[in-house]
Amino acid sequence: HCVDLYAPTKKFELSQIWAKKINNEFSNQVKEEGERGLAVTVFMLNLEKRSVMAKQEIGFIKHIVRPLWSVVNSFLDGYLDEAVKNCDDNSREWEKIAEGN
Repeated sequence: HCVDLYAPTKKFELSQIWAKKINNEFSNQVKEEGERGLAVTVFMLNLEKRSVMAKQEIGFIKHIVRPLWSVVNSFLDGYLDEAVKNCDDNSREWEKIAEGN
């Protein structure tokens, strides 16, 4: 799972690029769901708005990515400290964006 959920463990500049790509994919999915008359996936709505995307990224990092990488890091005796730190740094950067800074 760590391999699939690695983007938030990178420096913000690279992490942000991947976040934009996946959020664009999610937005396309919502559009197609609507066109096909399917129920849209609610958490994927309005991701073209930077503040909405930022809030989603914060939740994703804090509740899924960081806990996972922290556990793996503990098994590896701190070898992944930088990845866990990047998660924290990225959460702070997304918080600034969510607040409009």
